[in-house]
Formats: sequence, C-alpha cells, structure tokens
Amino acid sequence: MTDNTTPLRGAQGASGKTPEHEGDFEAITEVLRTRPGSDANRLAVLLSDQLGPQWDKKRVNSVIYRMENAGLVSKELVGSKPLWSLR
Repeated sequence: MTDNTTPLRGAQGASGKTPEHEGDFEAITEVLRTRPGSDANRLAVLLSDQLGPQWDKKRVNSVIYRMENAGLVSKELVGSKPLWSLR
C-alpha cells in the first residue's frame, strides 16, 4: 500500500526548543490537514512513520484530547471510535 503523505516538518523552532505541547499540536495538525477524519490508530501510524516510534496511540490520544479541550479539533463518533478533524 502506498501512502501519499507529506513529510512533516520538525517540531522544533530555530532555537531548538518549543513551548510545551506546541510541537505535538503542530504534528497532529499537519496530519489532519491532509487526513481529516482519522482515528487515533491511523494518526499514530502516520506520525510514527514520519517522526519516530515515540508517537504511539497513547501519545496521540493524550495530545488529541488536549487539542479538543483547546477547541482545535472536533470528533465524530462512528460506533465507539472517534474520528478527528480540524475545526
């Protein structure tokens, strides 16, 4: 299966540091721009392919729910599985 994803930019700025969560939010935002309606499993696969194995489902869920609380993403429940999109 061929995946037409665009490589993600690094999460760090010119100083090599980012404010807390900013890099995580940016990484998920970039994936959801091209893959709206993705579930956490799909996001974890895409992010781990691009940014490394630290992007597992647990990390994706943690970040995506913080993004929901900040009003940055919305979810649609399909069965018991939430699908995520940018607001």
